Formats: sequence, C-alpha cells, structure tokens
Amino acid sequence: MIQQHKPIFRFLDTSGNGLGVKNAIGNYSLPGTPFFIETTDPKERYILHRVMCYIEDAETSINLSTYGGVTALTNGIVIRKVMRDGTTYDLTDALPIKSNSDWARICYDVDISTFPAGNNYVHARWTFALSGSPLVLNPFDRLEFVMRDNLTSLVQHSFLVQGYVE
Repeated sequence: MIQQHKPIFRFLDTSGNGLGVKNAIGNYSLPGTPFFIETTDPKERYILHRVMCYIEDAETSINLSTYGGVTALTNGIVIRKVMRDGTTYDLTDALPIKSNSDWARICYDVDISTFPAGNNYVHARWTFALSGSPLVLNPFDRLEFVMRDNLTSLVQHSFLVQGYVE
C-alpha cells in the first residue's frame, strides 16, 4: 500500500498553528517576537524540506547591504529549532540575519528584484533537504524565526515552510 503524506505549505506565524499574524512587519524590538511552526499532535512529526523567505519594500534602494530597502537590521533575525525539552539549535550559528546578503550566506537561492516603479522585493529559498536531510520537528518541537528589530517600514515579510506531516 502506498503511504500518503499530508503536505505542509504554511507561513510561519505568531501562534505557530497557522492562525496567527503571518506578515512580520511590526516593531519587534528586543526581546523579539518569534514567527514559528510547531507540532502539537503527539502522534505527528513535521518533515520540513525548505522555507521560502519573502521581503517586499517600497524603497528603491534594495541592495546587498540593506534589509529590504532600509538600513541593515541592528539585532537581526535569529533562526532556531527549539526541541520539546527546551534544547535550542541556532541554525545561523550566532550570526543573525541583518541584511539581504545574509540570506545568501545561508540560502543558495537568493534574488533581489527591483523595478523602475512600484514595490521591490528580495526572495530566498533555504532548502534544508539539500544540506543532508530535511529539518524534522518531532511532537512539540518548533522552528522559529525570531524578529528583533523594527520592521514597520516593510510592505510584506513572510516565511513559507514546505514539507509534509508524518
């Protein structure tokens, strides 16, 4: 019999269950606000293959040294896996994401798109599965992107995880 897996295509949010705020454009100054996905069923685990990061900004000065189109972040985004027992794994190895180029440091696919009129954007694809294996969230584990700066000048800022439930 062929086993069917329930797909996961979910934006990280402030509640971890798909029902919270998904657009990370608030003032998240220290201590920060996590946008996350969490397994809450003791019989399920999430197999995450990748995350798609998207930053949209009305600024025309998007480049490698900015975040979106504004100055690089002061505190940056911390990305971590938090286990049920509280053990934490820093997926950026103590180098938080502070600029558009920092996404390129951890993601192979990063693109900056600018246009003569309208909003501009940065998008990155971080494929966990290509680093050796997908990111596995066992029951009550979570993947967090912790915002620690004022991001109110951005138009859109989101993180879409893709994988399946096992």
